[in-house]
Amino acid sequence: MAFEALPGIWTPIMPASELAAKPVGFTLAGERLALFRSGTGVAGVRDRCPHRGVSLSNGKAEGGRLACPFHGWQFDAQGACRHVPFNPGVPLGPLGTQAVPVREEVGMIWVYTGYGSTDTAPILPEAAALPGVRFAWVYEDWDAHWTRVMENMLDTPHLPFVHRGTIGADMARRMRPETRMNQTLTETQHGVETQFRLDEDPSPGRLQWVRPNGMVLFILEKPGWTMRMHVWCVPLERDRTRLLVAAAYQFGVLTPLAVLTSFTNRKIIFEDRAVVESSDPKEIPPPGGEANVPTDKMTLRFRTWYHREIAPDLARADGGPEARPRSAVATL
Repeated sequence: MAFEALPGIWTPIMPASELAAKPVGFTLAGERLALFRSGTGVAGVRDRCPHRGVSLSNGKAEGGRLACPFHGWQFDAQGACRHVPFNPGVPLGPLGTQAVPVREEVGMIWVYTGYGSTDTAPILPEAAALPGVRFAWVYEDWDAHWTRVMENMLDTPHLPFVHRGTIGADMARRMRPETRMNQTLTETQHGVETQFRLDEDPSPGRLQWVRPNGMVLFILEKPGWTMRMHVWCVPLERDRTRLLVAAAYQFGVLTPLAVLTSFTNRKIIFEDRAVVESSDPKEIPPPGGEANVPTDKMTLRFRTWYHREIAPDLARADGGPEARPRSAVATL
């Protein structure tokens, strides 16, 4: 099963600046890809030459094609073989490789976790449509299953404990033994939004789950002064995940506040990492597999979706009956 960790979705994987003239190898959801800049944009193919199995990402991108480092076979953005040195006239049709859809949007490289074409498009951050918005990116690769990382991003009760010195500082100051966290969940076009408050605080926090592996934290929402933190939990291998954070600002990336925010985002990631990597089991169990309380409402919604839409197909792919196609962005 190709891209078995999370099939059939668009996800950003890296800042676009990291894909320059040289091809880049990247493992996404268990599949090794070779990414390169073609004559018309960005492209990606399976990182294995069909000739002798070597890594295409070790080759060169030239003339809009990706050239194998071993024998110089050339492949275009659709994976078709376009040239085989020393073999003029050889039929090239059977010699191609598999391509994946790739796009460059809002300064990031997006890849579709499926070979062949797709009629879907990435769900881009809504903040990108605001005038004057800039993005700043940070990321880390964790030794954790993507579901544990995603669940952590949707979990608000951990903020005053894991992030007492950063984004959870205000919540930590206001906590009392009798404090109650109130949460409301609302369906959105692409997932679920939660608003939370302590007791009867009139200024609730707000975050969105963007199915299947994205989160948006709304920090500032004022005319001309917007700030949001966009996060994607990108499965690399079975128990390895890239946490990709894109902070969206309307106040310019060179201001002191913007620089401070990038530093803070790195610190927040560091605070979460050790806790999440210690999770046992690595993959989230079904909703009833661990103890739960009312403030787990948002994470339980994610667990229910995952074990309905993704986990059954993974189990069949591991040796059970043939899995039927299922969209990773099915309606909750």
